[in-house]
Amino acid sequence: MGTNNRSRAFHDVPWKNLKDAGFPDRILWHRAAAARYPWYDISHGAGIFGTSSGGQSALGAVSRMR
Repeated sequence: MGTNNRSRAFHDVPWKNLKDAGFPDRILWHRAAAARYPWYDISHGAGIFGTSSGGQSALGAVSRMR
């Protein structure tokens, strides 16, 4: 949520709410992709990085992994 090419209402969800950053939606998307495509392996780690609010989002992603 809150990514480019979205409506204003869509952007308003993460505005001043950096702890969310849309991770529940992204996690569901990756799980659905892994169920559909056998080559999409989510059992291994991923590279996560960011700076400023992206750094906070990266830390949030690492803390939600499992």
